[in-house]
Amino acid sequence: MAWENTYLDIVKSGITPPHEANTSRYVHEVLCKCLNWKMEHITPQISRRGYIDYCLDFKTPPTRVVIEVKSFGSRLKDEHIRRYLIRPGPQSRDIVVGALTNLEQWHIYVAGKRVRQASGQRLLKVKTIEIRHQKDITHLSQLIGWRGNGFLKALRASLGESPA
Repeated sequence: MAWENTYLDIVKSGITPPHEANTSRYVHEVLCKCLNWKMEHITPQISRRGYIDYCLDFKTPPTRVVIEVKSFGSRLKDEHIRRYLIRPGPQSRDIVVGALTNLEQWHIYVAGKRVRQASGQRLLKVKTIEIRHQKDITHLSQLIGWRGNGFLKALRASLGESPA
């Protein structure tokens, strides 16, 4: 709980300097201390049609969450994460999960063959979470946190609320 309060204070007061590298340092702390990801399941700077900031790996069942970080307070656009989640050709995965964040907001996405079959879209934004209160951090943890979410069970349930 202590780091969640620190996170809320950071969002309210901002960070200096607010550039992407510094924002990424804070996102790493959020992943570890608020979302309970272990260091061995967080891989930074994976080359995947460019460099994705973080890949979070569940070992069983094999699932990966891709995290793209932008500068603190910057405007988030679907294009910032699209190339990391949409793979051309028949090798595209059934479902790929991604998050785009500037530390204040988290946009949660799904993409892949099954998403396209269900919605007709290649990329689908499932949720946008504005970090303002403790409940927002809890909601984020339920969607992409380590293990506490039942291997993305809450995210799969959120798909029922989406246009898909």
